[in-house]
Amino acid sequence: MTMPGQDDGALKQRLAFFGFDARAQSVLAELKPFVARAIRPALDTFYRKLRETPEVRRLFADEDHIANAETRQESHWATLATARFDPEYVEGVRRVGLAHPRIGLEPRWYI
Repeated sequence: MTMPGQDDGALKQRLAFFGFDARAQSVLAELKPFVARAIRPALDTFYRKLRETPEVRRLFADEDHIANAETRQESHWATLATARFDPEYVEGVRRVGLAHPRIGLEPRWYI
């Protein structure tokens, strides 16, 4: 599925802008097992900090909401580590990118 204003050429242009060529994508894919091992501890740390930070914690209704976000975040990193930047990937990150301002999550909390 191609999102409006996003074609394969535009995606390739954006990847090239960041220097993320076929070689870089290959290296990332080779790192997938490392990412798989490292992401859980990293997310545990991140979501512990989230729970301790009132400005961010208030954006979540309850622990189930946080757990759901954490599961989606883990899935995102697993997908990212495949280094397949296709229209489905772009659509997924676009949805998240649009959700952040909608819920009031400022970039300073995730960049």
